Amino acid sequence: MATGETGARVLSVQVKGRFSAAMKATALLVTRDQGLVEGVRQAVESVSNWRLAVVDSCDQANGQLDDSQLVLTHIVEHADDPAVIRLLQATKAGSRRIPLVCIADDHEAGHGLELLRQGAADYLARPLNLRRLALLLDVIRLNSSTTAQSHAQPAHLPPAKSVQSIGAEEDPFLFDSPAMSDVIKQVRSVAPLNTTIMLSGETGTGKTRLARLIHQLSPRRDEPFVVIDCGALTPTIVESQMFGHAKGSFTGADTPHEGKFTAVGGGTLMIDEIDALPLTTQTKLLRAVDERVFEPVGSNKVLPLRARIIVATNRSLEDEVAAGRFRRDLYYRVNVVAFSLPPLRERTSLVRPLVDKWVASYAADAGCPAPTVSAEAMQAMKAYPWPGNMRELRNVVERAVALSSGRRIELTDLPTAFSTLCDVTEPSPVEDANSKWLQFKVDAEVNAIVESLARNDNNRARTARDLGISRVTLYKKLHKYGLI
Repeated sequence: MATGETGARVLSVQVKGRFSAAMKATALLVTRDQGLVEGVRQAVESVSNWRLAVVDSCDQANGQLDDSQLVLTHIVEHADDPAVIRLLQATKAGSRRIPLVCIADDHEAGHGLELLRQGAADYLARPLNLRRLALLLDVIRLNSSTTAQSHAQPAHLPPAKSVQSIGAEEDPFLFDSPAMSDVIKQVRSVAPLNTTIMLSGETGTGKTRLARLIHQLSPRRDEPFVVIDCGALTPTIVESQMFGHAKGSFTGADTPHEGKFTAVGGGTLMIDEIDALPLTTQTKLLRAVDERVFEPVGSNKVLPLRARIIVATNRSLEDEVAAGRFRRDLYYRVNVVAFSLPPLRERTSLVRPLVDKWVASYAADAGCPAPTVSAEAMQAMKAYPWPGNMRELRNVVERAVALSSGRRIELTDLPTAFSTLCDVTEPSPVEDANSKWLQFKVDAEVNAIVESLARNDNNRARTARDLGISRVTLYKKLHKYGLI
């Protein structure tokens, strides 16, 4: 506990005085463990203008919620869960939501995941890292202050725009809808922590962008942000890319190689398409995430894992677990805090701002004025289903900027598939014939890939061999045609 206490004192210097003008906020701790009280008190008092109140039971806590900014509940055994769930419901039933943090005597990933799904703000296990707890309290205090300010705005102010942004001004993360606003609010809360995060959603929905945003909002922002794309790596090299390898560990390993687990240092490591990892590699990843150590291939040297882990998938990992393709224990370990990104076809309000942003970017790269977008072209882009989501939209915009002959992007500057989505012009017989021929070729290639995947039980390596192409080429075609 000594290390955590030092961290809490250091953090108190960083946050001291930030809310000096505000009244003291109450953090309510539910426990009968005096040792836990002393540790939590140090963390609470390291945050300026916070104080700790202690009660013995969840029933007593219910009577003090009106005066509390935060509730911390000590869970000794699973028999405590019903009372904790009732208290959690009470924190969400009033006029304001009160964050509830669970503190368990022993870390159980499945137990923590269930409490987070029920709405807990965080799940901590003893021995407590007091620096992390103090930082969490500071984040909650910041969020409470921001919420209070937004509620205090005059009624005559105009409503917030439907599309909002967060992150770097030159490349912001755009979001819309109340659901995505809630996601961003949760991202703000967990970004400063070390919690493992899982991102899910179709390909091209912005999972890497969101992971980068989490990195930018964290204390690790000055450290590297490194991505491992498991879907683009063969099983024979994925472990070397992740963990590194020793000289002579396999044929061709003439020199030692530093893997990305080492290169990332204390930054953020994103493991993309984690569902593509072989089961043997999943076992090694489980140890790395659970014990925070790893071994390079062919080496007995144990190295520390200092990075924060974010994993991403465009498949349902629950289905992969049920099919025996993904380890259940690894699923529970990485699915601590999860965010799901909806497809672009469900977020059409983002199409125009994204198009405007990328048109300006590509025009600037070309050293020419940004063209406008005709109403017909924009109508077609909003009507298109975007199976490749934002990645496909970006490619279409880049193509349109390159092909546009004047100061405006017209419907004819978009791929032929868009011409049927807007009743403006009819294609010429030659254009129509070319379009049909190209579509025939696309359909034939898609059918060949789908049939080969079915023959090979969706195994990408065997499918690539069956089709006579590399696994990377197959991966690109699967993305191109929206098959994953």
